[in-house]
Amino acid sequence: FLVIFGIIAYLLFAAFIRDIKLRSKSQKEKLGKYLTTMLKNTILVLVILGIILIFLSMLGFRYADIFVFIFFIIFIFVIILFIFYTPLKNAISGIIILSTEPFVEDDYISVQNEIEGTVFNIKLLYTEIKDSRGKINLIPNSKLLEKNVRVVSSPGKNFPVRVEVTVKSE
Repeated sequence: FLVIFGIIAYLLFAAFIRDIKLRSKSQKEKLGKYLTTMLKNTILVLVILGIILIFLSMLGFRYADIFVFIFFIIFIFVIILFIFYTPLKNAISGIIILSTEPFVEDDYISVQNEIEGTVFNIKLLYTEIKDSRGKINLIPNSKLLEKNVRVVSSPGKNFPVRVEVTVKSE
């Protein structure tokens, strides 16, 4: 049952990823790749843990021993979450940036008037911004969500332009 549940969950999530790709631009293709990889790994770990639990019960371990094993696995998982808090925060921010697309590659952006440049590449953990001197800055995605990011120009998009002209009354 566990394997069948894992396969069904994988197929549903794969259909969700396919839906993202159908309405996507180039950024959402990256998002689909990242989410598919995460899903495969998560389902693989859950299936392996389920198989281990089944084998433990078949070997005659009592339910109390199995619950201690489950508690131990959850405890290890929580410790790993605390250790990898910053990369997880950046990865979640990267998923948000890739799915909402506040900016895309080739946009010229300003990050709180500290860093300006062209978005060179958006990855899951960080975004590469090339400044006017050609230097590539790696900005963690969580910082881009926390700070004020202004899109200065974007190829292929129209921005409103306001021009004031003064004319003498003569």
